[in-house]
Amino acid sequence: MNPDPEKHMGLIDHLEELRHVIIRVLLGVLVCSVCSLYFSESILQLLMKQAGDIRGQFVILSPTEGFMVQIKLSILSGIVLSVPWTLYAIWSFLAPGLLEHERRYFAQCIPILVLLFLTGVLLAWYMALPMGIRFLLGFQIADVTPQLSIEKYVSFCSSMFLIFGGAFELPVFIVVLNKVGILSLERLYTLRRYNVVFMFILAAILTPPDVVTQTMLAIPLILLFELTVYWIAFTHRRDSDKDT
Repeated sequence: MNPDPEKHMGLIDHLEELRHVIIRVLLGVLVCSVCSLYFSESILQLLMKQAGDIRGQFVILSPTEGFMVQIKLSILSGIVLSVPWTLYAIWSFLAPGLLEHERRYFAQCIPILVLLFLTGVLLAWYMALPMGIRFLLGFQIADVTPQLSIEKYVSFCSSMFLIFGGAFELPVFIVVLNKVGILSLERLYTLRRYNVVFMFILAAILTPPDVVTQTMLAIPLILLFELTVYWIAFTHRRDSDKDT
């Protein structure tokens, strides 16, 4: 079954549709952010607990910092909560140009993408963030008591959550690239030789410059890549068995 010819559009039409998708995504983030603003104080208290023993040593360095912290937290919460809506909006933009079985396949990927994103956020919340904070603050200058700006701490946490959540989407993108023929199974077998090195380099680029958070990101990505290759190999064997 081919895509509906009536749905074929020119470049301007595609750009216009893309603009509508971006607007829908931003509106989704905005609505979720406004709803999260009411809970920003509670979210901040939970976030401060992840800092361990230093949670009583946060300071505010400017009159606007407290306000900006609540805004940043509400935006971060809005981004996380609107992930399902964002993925659905992207799928709705791509769906008209796909075959029927491709639409079903990509629709099935949406809950997996959401699950992987949330898994990455939870890993950052419960493990990478507290361990990374303790490790980084372990390098103290003599006779200097660490006091953290609450805004910088929230920005640090926000980047960690988004980095871990985004990086955990890697398996789905590998599977999609394999499906469309860009990454063959043979090519993936070749890339496995460099899996560990590549993932540690990727983690070093994405995370703060400390060994703990880099390792906390690299190890799951290495395992996810291996599991993804095994899954693709399994599906290829299954499909070949069906054809025989």
